[in-house]
Amino acid sequence: MATRNLTGGTVCDGSDPIAAVGFADDGHAGRETLPERSRKRGISYLEYALLAALVGIVGAVGVMKYGGAIKNFFNTMADKTADVTPK
Repeated sequence: MATRNLTGGTVCDGSDPIAAVGFADDGHAGRETLPERSRKRGISYLEYALLAALVGIVGAVGVMKYGGAIKNFFNTMADKTADVTPK
């Protein structure tokens, strides 16, 4: 009989041959083996690393393109507020 687990996936205990179709027939019906899980975890880490690299590249390009304008903005604000004295 196949049942649903908490994540919505199907878990098969092997008693229903119709529900067992598509499951591994190695005694681990419905469960991932350790190498599969490790490979999927490695792929997830790779995806996060690529995303982090993309964010870094976009940030670096933004600083190179708009860095001068941002510097001028803050220098202008500093010049305008230089003569202001606190109360």
